[in-house]
Amino acid sequence: KKVLKTYFTSNYWKKLFNENRKLFRNNLKTIKKAFVAFNANIDYIAELDKNFPLKFDDIPSNAGLPNSINSITDLKKALVYSFTAGKAVELKIVNEELYHKLLALFDFKEKRIGGQMGIVANTLNYLGVEKVIIYTQLLSEKQAKMFNKGILFPELKNNRIVLEDARTAGDKNKPTRINIIIEYDKGFKIKLKDKNIIIPRNNRFIISAAVHKSKPLLPKELLKKGLFSGVNRLFLSGYHHIEEKNAKKTFNEWIKQIEIIKSLNNELIIHLEYVDLHQSWLNRKLFKVLKHVHSFGLNEVELMNIMSYLGESELAESINESDFESESLIRAGEYLMKKFNLMRISIHTLDFIICITRKNYPAKLKKLLHANIYGLRVVNSKGLKGENFRNELKNINNHDFNGNGLMNARIDETRDFNIIVAPNFSEESVEVRYTVGLGDTLSSAILYAELI
Repeated sequence: KKVLKTYFTSNYWKKLFNENRKLFRNNLKTIKKAFVAFNANIDYIAELDKNFPLKFDDIPSNAGLPNSINSITDLKKALVYSFTAGKAVELKIVNEELYHKLLALFDFKEKRIGGQMGIVANTLNYLGVEKVIIYTQLLSEKQAKMFNKGILFPELKNNRIVLEDARTAGDKNKPTRINIIIEYDKGFKIKLKDKNIIIPRNNRFIISAAVHKSKPLLPKELLKKGLFSGVNRLFLSGYHHIEEKNAKKTFNEWIKQIEIIKSLNNELIIHLEYVDLHQSWLNRKLFKVLKHVHSFGLNEVELMNIMSYLGESELAESINESDFESESLIRAGEYLMKKFNLMRISIHTLDFIICITRKNYPAKLKKLLHANIYGLRVVNSKGLKGENFRNELKNINNHDFNGNGLMNARIDETRDFNIIVAPNFSEESVEVRYTVGLGDTLSSAILYAELI
């Protein structure tokens, strides 16, 4: 392995971040076209505070994480798991009656666009991408109105594809999918059955509505060259709400469509963003799809879990025992790239981010470096200020770097891969207030910043 340098100094990265501010002074305005699919919903945001309607004094600290939510006890166990570790968790709720009770139970402080497609589309639009095209099979009238001006939805009219204003493309007969988000703050004290805990960091828990009517598929009449012409990056998500009984047929059709799209534009990089709903059958199907996309995005816990799903216990244990240090994550990332013939993988942690690409990936080392730095600037600005973060983006460089991030930072070239490990800002310096969708924001900002 040829190691160009190992960078531990704050001054080195501060210089790079200041260069990045100049490089991206116009953000993503030079990008003409982006395509994002398939899942959007509305997030109802509740806050863990002294008036929170659930108590946890009947739940032990080691209760563990259930596979889904079928009862109030399941929900409380899952919340305790998330609170104790300060880890973001998403679980599907499978009890429809309980779901509606929870919608009535919580006091929601905010309602905003959700789902990976919804969050990413509005963010790319906000950052200046000229045309952001979206597609979902489940676009309700209520959901559609939450998209920014300039988001476009493809429809077939008179045998030709027309890009309509997404805000008016909603169908009043389609249901609106609502996820319940519980945000919590570092330092909040909770009484459990066996002890009291203090939450170690700001984060969120997602109660994911179990809607099975949306599939990661385009209508066949939209699979035309014109729709994908000029699109250099396609951001995919939303495969995780498929019923198991229909999964084989749906995933096989999805793979066929991905191959058709690749044939329509050979310069297109297709990225898949991961969601771990802790369903082994879903992961088995997803692994087949991974062989057909170019790029994959996930966080450090999801990467460790995937190693376990694949039976790579040594790699999973290495990640866990190292406390998620970069070397173990890079080994696991390289394993995934080789196994599924990926060109790119993006791994985000709270302390640093990792991007690994093959040597023939179209974005080279310096461009990758600045794309990742831009992603960090975007995600921290949004975490501080929420949806309207452009002014913060100009000032975000004036923060301290994460110490562990600096210790793991590196810019490497190996025989097969280019590797970037860029440090995040410290949690003490940037106290993130808005946690929902930050992983998706980071992944998409990096992916499209490669085009600048």
